[in-house]
Amino acid sequence: MADVGTRKVYENDDVVLWEFFLEPGENTKLHTHTRDYVFYVVEGSTLKVFDAEGNDVGEFPLATGQVMALQLHGEELAVEGVEGIAVPATHTAQNIGDTPYKEFMVELKRPRSGTG
Repeated sequence: MADVGTRKVYENDDVVLWEFFLEPGENTKLHTHTRDYVFYVVEGSTLKVFDAEGNDVGEFPLATGQVMALQLHGEELAVEGVEGIAVPATHTAQNIGDTPYKEFMVELKRPRSGTG
């Protein structure tokens, strides 16, 4: 399965820092998130997410400066603090906006306190 970001920037016992970049119209490879993570949007755009079978999961407009935390619950990623928004842990994404998309993503290698 593909990496969860474009380029691994840093890794230690606690975290992995990824740079993630998509040109307009570009797709990620199919990948699976196996950890909770937080990302910071450096250059915003709109991403469309597809599950492993290619089914459209939804469009996600992501603004420059936005921060999102996602928690892994079984086979789904839930957006922390937002009810009803979840995406499959295994998915692809496409930049459907007119501008490049860039984020920095931090994968948490150890469970957060109180989460098992």
